[in-house]
Amino acid sequence: MVSRRTALRLAGVALLPAAGCADRTAGPDGSTDSPTPTERSASPDSRPDSPTDRTPPEDLPDWQPAWTRTVEERHVLGLDTHDGTVYASLSNEGGPSAVAALDPADGTELWRTPTPGELEGQAYAEPNDGDDQWGVTVTDDRVFAVTGHADRNEWTALRALDRATGEVTWPLRRERKLAVRGVRDGTAYVTSLEFFAPEHSHDTPEEPLTSDLLAVDVADGTVRWSRQFAGVGDVAVSPAGVFVAAGTRLVGLTPEGDERFAVDTGIAGTAVEATADRVFFLGEGDGSLRPLRGYALDGTRDWGDRRRIRDVLLDRERERLYAAGDVTMALKEDGSVAWRRDVHGGHPLLLDGAREALYTRGGGSTAEAFSLPDGTHRWSVDPGERYAWPVAATTGTAVVEGFAEGRALYAVDAGSGEATRRRSFGDDAILFTVERAGDVALVGTGDASVVALPLEAVWTSN
Repeated sequence: MVSRRTALRLAGVALLPAAGCADRTAGPDGSTDSPTPTERSASPDSRPDSPTDRTPPEDLPDWQPAWTRTVEERHVLGLDTHDGTVYASLSNEGGPSAVAALDPADGTELWRTPTPGELEGQAYAEPNDGDDQWGVTVTDDRVFAVTGHADRNEWTALRALDRATGEVTWPLRRERKLAVRGVRDGTAYVTSLEFFAPEHSHDTPEEPLTSDLLAVDVADGTVRWSRQFAGVGDVAVSPAGVFVAAGTRLVGLTPEGDERFAVDTGIAGTAVEATADRVFFLGEGDGSLRPLRGYALDGTRDWGDRRRIRDVLLDRERERLYAAGDVTMALKEDGSVAWRRDVHGGHPLLLDGAREALYTRGGGSTAEAFSLPDGTHRWSVDPGERYAWPVAATTGTAVVEGFAEGRALYAVDAGSGEATRRRSFGDDAILFTVERAGDVALVGTGDASVVALPLEAVWTSN
């Protein structure tokens, strides 16, 4: 469980080569022409900016915690905030687990609910959470946690907790791997993936594994409807319904489970994002080129390009899709480029709370910052570590994690890119999550601690 987190964070460090070409996969009408201008003609200003390049000094002051809380479990895997409360995902090796509600002001525990099994990774819905793998899905009334023993191919269970008290209102258990894909209008959309038990570690399924898509009533856990798919790559939930990339098919469903459309894209889908009017589809790549397409709600493919893309993030408020790879760009719903910068980007992409800045891991060991909505390249920070990436941000402060021999966090001025504080966690430290909660950055560690690092104090003390 722990080593997987480290492996995920260090994966995909190599830079993508710079190039670009049109996607010549035929659309519904058989045409191979791109229906909208390519990025070269759609972006009036694709020239590189002259951003500030920063390298923090070696003698940065120590970033002192506002408070530290020790928990009973060994690992603080996830921290998620909602309406002024922090929900901590806690786990031991092999279980049991727990979800606890904390006051971000001082770490006071408001309630705590034990859960059997281990917390399952990549089983919660959070569209802007950096590279976190564990967590809970939080709504105004409920906290949804998935635990179990998927690693043993035994079972997982979705538990709905009362957000105010932590009481379990209902459980949903399956001998499959459950994951929350989104919650909207009183319905939780949950995938239920069949287990695969390989005889050897390198074995793969002969056929794509099946997943049931369940529409679950958040009030009582009743399954309102279900649909089965094979080879699910991703699921997106939007006001228009639910959209599933399954093998080479892209399927749109209404909130009631009726089929809106089903198209064969010709390419296996790996990521889907959706607004009220558009579906964005990212497919598997040919080498480093990956098809990125836009579909209307009737399944018509409106536009498509092949780009060297490593990560995408949907800004639902602005209806922009941010894409990072050999360049970093923002796409409009019609596929035209709102802005494009010749700056390497990758996983993770991260928005600050006010959506005034976009952050991404850059080339080498840098973190990059862009102003929104115009995409001006603010700065590039190289903390002198082997790897570096953004993990949390407010309008005034970006938190950059660095890794060389050990883990460290840097407080970086969001406007200037100047690093003002550094917190070292030691050579053997594991940092599972960093989450902004008001005026602190909360750090979940592998040594049973939640560490609160003050954000505003970084600037007022200088």
